[in-house]
Amino acid sequence: MKKVVERERNKNYYRVLHVPIWIWAFWVLPGNLTADLYAHGPDRRHWMWLAIVTVACAWRGFAGRLPGVEPRPYITHYGEDKPNLWYRVVCYTTAWIALLVPFTINLAGLLINFFTGKWMINDLFTRIYYVLAAAIVIATILDFTPRARRSTRGEGAEKAWFYVAV
Repeated sequence: MKKVVERERNKNYYRVLHVPIWIWAFWVLPGNLTADLYAHGPDRRHWMWLAIVTVACAWRGFAGRLPGVEPRPYITHYGEDKPNLWYRVVCYTTAWIALLVPFTINLAGLLINFFTGKWMINDLFTRIYYVLAAAIVIATILDFTPRARRSTRGEGAEKAWFYVAV
């Protein structure tokens, strides 16, 4: 029978390559800044927010407290029932917001434009961004958000859904 060897630690390049993913996810999190970024390009506020997010993610990454940046893999066996760590819950909730909310708003805006001729994506970002973001946070609180659940039990299948979304 073949012996399964667990990784003792994550490779340094693997850890470093995850930090920009989390910088992007947290950078696009504020809906008002995201709407202005998409509409007008980056301005001083975006660069200041990017600097804050970069410093925070570098700090948390150096401490090994970002998903994928841990010194040792946290998930070693898919299906294992371990408590999900708070930083993983926060990061994956943020990632789902960064992935789903702008996509949903842009799709809704394009459909509205197609059927009515009105361009209102910027208005939608202002009106419903935080409502949709709050819905994802509530889904996390109710233990529905993939990869942000209280347990890592379904992590294998949830990882697949997450990367499909990415």
